[in-house]
Amino acid sequence: MFFPGFNVAKINLAEVHHSRWHHIGAENLTLIQACREDVAESIKLKRRLEGYRLGAYKGGRGPSADDLQRRRHVDQKKQAEAFCKELDSHVESGKKCIFAN
Repeated sequence: MFFPGFNVAKINLAEVHHSRWHHIGAENLTLIQACREDVAESIKLKRRLEGYRLGAYKGGRGPSADDLQRRRHVDQKKQAEAFCKELDSHVESGKKCIFAN
């Protein structure tokens, strides 16, 4: 993009999957493109931190970590209850277990 005609090296593709770049489709970037994205992310982070320091930045838009943990706990309880019901109905039906010898 910045240096047409030059064979500029690509970024480490393993790291793309550990960043937001993967989610926005910014894969197989040249080092120059990756540098540009990194600088843009740094500027955004700096502004967020400044806003947080001043009390203006509220953080993410999604559920809090506590809310997510509560939801996962409720989901796990529901799964356990469903498994217990399934197991009870199997035992009450009197069917032989396919794993029994």
